[in-house]
Amino acid sequence: MVKIGKRVDALIADGAATRAISEITLAEAFSTICSLQRGQTLGYDGTWARAVEDSIMGWISSGNVLVLPLPPKLVEKAIYYVLTATREHGRDLRAWDAAHLYHAAVWAKQVGNKVHLVTNDKDFPKILDVYPEFRQYVDVLDPET
Repeated sequence: MVKIGKRVDALIADGAATRAISEITLAEAFSTICSLQRGQTLGYDGTWARAVEDSIMGWISSGNVLVLPLPPKLVEKAIYYVLTATREHGRDLRAWDAAHLYHAAVWAKQVGNKVHLVTNDKDFPKILDVYPEFRQYVDVLDPET
């Protein structure tokens, strides 16, 4: 069994939780797996990579993890948030971080519940300081806690 982080492992194991990954995050995950395999450090070899890839695809094919299609206007919304973070707040916000946050909020509105966005990015929660309106839709969680 592939271990991702305490928080994600618990969510995967929780049969009652609805788990999802965006198409962007899925592509980023496979890119990271391939990057680690090419570096072959810490045992990230081809065997490891295939095991991780098989686990992810197994979760998806079994319905344990949903793949969320990109919402309309995602890129335009991300650009808006990046620009206003800089122009109005003097804060750094990367485009894909803005896209992930917006996508999570759209999903929360669709399901009618607050959702968890799990990320290794330690600066990600600071985005909510700039855009506190997202707090009603999204909790940002560290995968290790």
